Amino acid sequence: MKNNSYDAETYKGLVIHSDENFLYLLISILRGDSEYFVLVTTKNNVIIDYKEIGLIGDENPITFKILPSFIIEEYQGNGPNLKAFEKLKINAAGKIVKE
Repeated sequence: MKNNSYDAETYKGLVIHSDENFLYLLISILRGDSEYFVLVTTKNNVIIDYKEIGLIGDENPITFKILPSFIIEEYQGNGPNLKAFEKLKINAAGKIVKE
């Protein structure tokens, strides 16, 4: 991630899906008072695609949900009644695309 302009103080990763073809990772990147969330897809230990899907620590946080179908819904702010401003999915090639 450092090679892709995501140099940070701290990185944390969480595997959200793993099978014989792909590994999906959610990476938390801490820089100062901001925390970025990046979804990464890999195959055979090579990054296929990545996309920033969340940001907290800013006046306008971007929150997200990852549904069981791996549809990613992004929201402006946080709260129970928000409407997604963008929906993404991971296609069969491992690319993160708009739904």
